[in-house]
Amino acid sequence: MSANSEVKVISVVFNTFQNDNRVLRSARVLGEMGFDVTVAALAGDGLQLAGPELGVYVERMAISTSKLPRGKVFGFLKYAERCFRFARRYRKAQVWHCNDFNPFLAAILAKMMNRKLKIVYDCHEYQSEMYGKSAFERKAVRFFESRYIKRADVVITVSTSIAEEYQRLYGLEKVHILMNVPDRSDAPKSNLLREALTIDSSKRLFLYQGKLGADRGVRELVEAF
Repeated sequence: MSANSEVKVISVVFNTFQNDNRVLRSARVLGEMGFDVTVAALAGDGLQLAGPELGVYVERMAISTSKLPRGKVFGFLKYAERCFRFARRYRKAQVWHCNDFNPFLAAILAKMMNRKLKIVYDCHEYQSEMYGKSAFERKAVRFFESRYIKRADVVITVSTSIAEEYQRLYGLEKVHILMNVPDRSDAPKSNLLREALTIDSSKRLFLYQGKLGADRGVRELVEAF
């Protein structure tokens, strides 16, 4: 497919599109390549529903079930509304760039309405094993991936090991790799940490950067040290 402004790409996230650097950078690159890109996200308090943000065009959708309580039943209703409303609104796009599993089923619905729609399934992590998912959620992701992942025109993930696992699990011929890396920046060397924590120059430093969570392996890492 040629890169030009006549090709409409919808980059779909089931969050409010705040602090989602991979989605932002992907949308920017696609725009620089000449595609007509819109980031479709969820509405949030104090956020504009439509307009340019950080160099990309964003549209946010209000979900009527979002104020329902938590729980499996209400969670299903919220997810179902998101899928149907996003699919209906953006079914006429030419390409759906699905960021993670949550909007993937919405893309499948949209493709049922528009057979010409192309789907890019971008797995920012190993979707069925993401931290914070319950056993039921992990099984559900694996179930639906096994049935629909081959309907995606392109599958992308972040590392060779995850790509190989997706190929093994689902018999995919090709999974493309797009790593999560920050923008390059040149920072001067300093001894800020050593000075602040009184660490001798002979000691080797290891720095962990990222979220602290029960399933992110931080405790196991500390115990290993």
